[in-house]
Amino acid sequence: MRRPIFIFLAGAALLVVVVLRGALNPGTGRLPGVDAGNLYAWEVYTRSVLADRHLPFWNPYHFSGTPHLADPQTTVFYPPALLLRWLPVPAFLGWMIALHLVIAGAGTLFVGRVLRLRWTIAYGAAAAVMLGGSVPGGLHNGHLLPIYSLAWVPWALGLAIVSVRSGRMVPDGRLVAVLVLQLLSGYVQGSLYLAAMLCSYYLYSAFWPPEVATPMRRWVPLAQLGALAALSALAAAFMLLPASALISESGRHAGVSYQEALKGSWHVRDLATLLFPFYGVTGSPPHRFLSDHLAYVGWILTAFTPFAFFRRDRLRISIFLGLMAVGACVLALGESGGLFDLQYALSPGLRIPGRVLFLATVSLSLLGGIGLEACLALAAERRWRIAWPLAISAGGFAGATAVVVSSAQITPTAPGWPWMSMALGVAILVVVSAALARSHRVAIAVALGATLVDMTSLTTPALSTIPIEADATIRHWIGPPSGGRALSLCEHRIGAREFLQNREPTLDGVPGLNSRDYGDWAVLVKSGDGSAPSGLYHRVGSDGASPVRPDMLDMANVTRIVRCAPGSIGEVAVERNDRAWPRAVWSCGAADVSRREAIARIIRGRYEAPGTLRDVDVKDAPSVAHATGTLLATVAQHDSMPPNPDDGADRTLLPAAWPCADRATVDVTLMDRPDGHVSARVTAPRDGVLFFSEPFYSERRAFVDGRRVPALKANLAFTAVMVPAGQHEVQLQYVPSRFYLGSTISTLTIACYAAACLRRSRKKRHIESGQEFVVQ
Repeated sequence: MRRPIFIFLAGAALLVVVVLRGALNPGTGRLPGVDAGNLYAWEVYTRSVLADRHLPFWNPYHFSGTPHLADPQTTVFYPPALLLRWLPVPAFLGWMIALHLVIAGAGTLFVGRVLRLRWTIAYGAAAAVMLGGSVPGGLHNGHLLPIYSLAWVPWALGLAIVSVRSGRMVPDGRLVAVLVLQLLSGYVQGSLYLAAMLCSYYLYSAFWPPEVATPMRRWVPLAQLGALAALSALAAAFMLLPASALISESGRHAGVSYQEALKGSWHVRDLATLLFPFYGVTGSPPHRFLSDHLAYVGWILTAFTPFAFFRRDRLRISIFLGLMAVGACVLALGESGGLFDLQYALSPGLRIPGRVLFLATVSLSLLGGIGLEACLALAAERRWRIAWPLAISAGGFAGATAVVVSSAQITPTAPGWPWMSMALGVAILVVVSAALARSHRVAIAVALGATLVDMTSLTTPALSTIPIEADATIRHWIGPPSGGRALSLCEHRIGAREFLQNREPTLDGVPGLNSRDYGDWAVLVKSGDGSAPSGLYHRVGSDGASPVRPDMLDMANVTRIVRCAPGSIGEVAVERNDRAWPRAVWSCGAADVSRREAIARIIRGRYEAPGTLRDVDVKDAPSVAHATGTLLATVAQHDSMPPNPDDGADRTLLPAAWPCADRATVDVTLMDRPDGHVSARVTAPRDGVLFFSEPFYSERRAFVDGRRVPALKANLAFTAVMVPAGQHEVQLQYVPSRFYLGSTISTLTIACYAAACLRRSRKKRHIESGQEFVVQ
């Protein structure tokens, strides 16, 4: 047993070194893929706060301030991240990929052995999961969270099979641990797809129970599924509760538009990528277009997939895996498949249907392994039934080849085209011939070798690293922080990641779970109109195009604007904004309006003196009106809207329309802290409202002189506090109450489960010792 595992681990390590050799050197200041900069920014911030022996509950540098730990994408508590956090961040990301590729391969090897596959055949299936599917595209583009998530799918499937076979109502504790790990990996959409796969398996087991020594009642898998869901949710409550609260406030929770959600879906012709991974790709390098687009597991495993359905002893699991593969491909087809509308109705925040294809990758790899063994068995038995799967496989290959050859695609449709494809076709013939000659070792050796060559030739060229700028270089370009917020109009050079490295807050941020209201506010700043956003965040910054509403930048405490210096490469110009409001301003009055009315007033109004939003005649503002053709129509649309009965549930404060006769003194003493703590001293001549340019979140609490008061939503996305006359200390604090509650629940759940397991173990030993005494 140990020798095959050692061989696999050694081989997997070799494959990882070959594929990731450009990203594993701790001295290399390069990131694995363009979008890895998002994870780099989160990791840099996480480490900076942990170094001060605090938890990073709040990130003040992105989106004007946003919850950090509650966003699962930051992987703060993810055990593999904790294990490798001693490495420099660029090498940390490279080794995280390497570790998860090995985890994915080991999990496939485990489920292969659960299905009683031979070691060598399970090796081939493991290599396909490690290096196939959307892994090459993810490596190239730096989409690392899907790779982290994929690593736990084979383990979850294998342990679910073991758990159902046990016949107990209590699920296998290892399966609960794997589901918690998969959730902590940070890819929420992947977690939902995995949950759907496991639910399908348990329902399938209730309909068609596995063959076990003791007959199983059909309701047992359903009871075990309920217990599994409850235990997993309770064990992961420390992450689930804060994440669910953040998701409920995010723009994605309300859903993205139907057309936006459809982007990245397959077309029917993309089914040819099951054999020709570059088919349909028109650009270069091809790996840039493969993220969330492939379920490719190699020619060998694909060719032998039909054989899996011709072995009676494996038919039950083969049908389930086949249903999962077909279901994933149908969902990836978007409108053409018919399943996407159901997904959109249930979860309108999910997009890019091709992201489900990792389930097809795992299913096809295992089906190919089962099919290869079935081919060897059928050939040894000399049964005529072997002709049927051979015909199905040959027909599928002939059809896909005809589609590819008849297309006018100029770029290669596969690595090493056409010679590699021809060599793989010959390898299939050799495997079948060796099986018919009962030379099983030769057949398996050729199949394993061809699979390894196929997958490494696909994935080895995929890795593309990008350089990162040192903190000192960024500081040299833009100088030290000004004390306010910054905005970049030269984002290809200075973006949210660089601002974070410079410890300077900005309006934008790397893709995360920003609030819906803040996303709508950003649309108003950028375009000046109130057109409904797609549910995704649209940045205020850009490359060259200034926001239409500079007054809203003033209100948000933007004190610096970075622009690309004309006629230079790598140079930037920093413009100071002296009109910026302080982080907190006092107003003698405020209007309590609905969300719709607030949007309409902000569109037709202008933030002028600190603490005022004055209505203006839009026709007298040509610099704004000509910037967007929909501005006047949008204002008219908002003004003509009938009352909405739901408006009362979402209110917001807007500052006074005219400057107050009396003035207050406001001194902000604390801001931009990892605990979300902002403090201001206010000396007010009369009762009024203190408007903070700090985003509103439900767990952001307000205090006046240490006494908790309501934190009110203001200016659509920010926070305000009612302040009485006199001198007061006003504070905003981010209080992660759901994290504390969830941590308590998780701790109690784990402790109770451990105690129950210990008690059961002692009881079992006691029974065994009693039986031994009776035998003696």
